[in-house]
Amino acid sequence: MDVEQAEGAEVDVDQPDAAVNVEEMDEAETEAMEAESQERLIMFADMTASDLEGQTVYGTDGDEVGEIENVVRASDGLAAVVGVGGFLGLGEHRVAIPMDRLTMTDGQLMLQNLTDDEIRDLPAYNDGDAEELEGNFVLTDEM
Repeated sequence: MDVEQAEGAEVDVDQPDAAVNVEEMDEAETEAMEAESQERLIMFADMTASDLEGQTVYGTDGDEVGEIENVVRASDGLAAVVGVGGFLGLGEHRVAIPMDRLTMTDGQLMLQNLTDDEIRDLPAYNDGDAEELEGNFVLTDEM
């Protein structure tokens, strides 16, 4: 880039063309993301918010994480509000787990890419943090 001296200013900048490195997804990465999105649509096809309420969520290790209380529309998409931690309801706290972190495997809801520590560290969900969806809301309408 060449910058000419303005009247009354002493500026002399001469910079050769700078390379700008923009990371783009290759075709395989794009196809993988599209396939995952399509799988999610199929997985939750025609399910409503009330279909998920009361379902148990399991971690990748097969241990029970908690039960879905409701489904909400958060600023970054749909999320399942799950009561986690505690014992016999004591010490339990509610967290909003993004729907893109849930998969349906053999009829069970499984967390993906979220460790027990990460779940415990999620901020507590409070009523009013997001819009609670009506029971007849079809999940795939926003996925």
